[in-house]
Amino acid sequence: RFPLFEAVLDRALGVVCHNPLLTAELRRRFPRLPMVDLPLPYAAPPVRPARPQRAAGDPIRLVMFGFMAANRRASEFLHSWSLSDHRDRFELHLAGELSDRPRFDATAAQLGLADRIRHHGFVEDAALDALIRSADLALNLRNPTMGEASGSQLRIWANGCPAAVSDAGWYAALPDSCVRKITLGAEQADLTLLLDDLARGRLDLDRMAERGFQQLRAHDPELYVRNLAAWIAAN
Repeated sequence: RFPLFEAVLDRALGVVCHNPLLTAELRRRFPRLPMVDLPLPYAAPPVRPARPQRAAGDPIRLVMFGFMAANRRASEFLHSWSLSDHRDRFELHLAGELSDRPRFDATAAQLGLADRIRHHGFVEDAALDALIRSADLALNLRNPTMGEASGSQLRIWANGCPAAVSDAGWYAALPDSCVRKITLGAEQADLTLLLDDLARGRLDLDRMAERGFQQLRAHDPELYVRNLAAWIAAN
C-alpha cells in the first residue's frame, strides 16, 4: 500500500526497473525522469539440471523457500493440501524463515500434515540449489504481490524446477507455458486442482522446467550490462 518510491526517487538522475508494471507506473508519475526497464539479471548454468527420478510410491516433493511472510501463502497452501484426495502423496520442504512459525506449525498439526513437512531452516546457497533440484515442483506464491521481479523464480528455473506462481504482478506476465498460475480469487480451488493434476500425472513437469530455463536467456547478466551501459550513454 505504501511503496515509498517517491522518497527513493527524490533528486534521482535516473531509474532502473526490473518490473514492466512498475516501470509503467513510474513513467506515468514521473514523465520527465529517465528510466529503463531491464530483466533482472541472473547467471544461469549452461545446461539445465536434470529432473529428479522418482520410483513408484515415492512422495511428490514440493518446496518453498525464502523469507516467507503472510503474502507467501504457506498457511493457506496447507488448507488446500488438506482438502486433496491425494494428500498423503505429497511432502513439503521449507527452507528459510516463516514469519509466523508457531501459527504455521499449529495449522499443520490441526490439519494432520505435520509429519509430511520438513523444515530445513536457513541453508547455504549450494544446499538450497540442491533442495530445489530435488523437488518436483516449487511453490512461489505472492498474494499480495509487492511489486517484485522475482529473483527466487529465476533461481527455481536455473535449477531446472517447474513452479506454481500467483497470477499477479510480474508473475502474471510470464508465459503460461513456463509456470502454473494460481488465480488470486480462486486460490484454494486452483491449488487443490494443482495437487490433483500432480498426483494423477497430468502435468508435463519436464516441459514446464525446460520452458522456464529458456526464459533465463532474457536475464543474461552480460546482456543486462550492455543494455544498461547503452542507456547510461544515451542519457
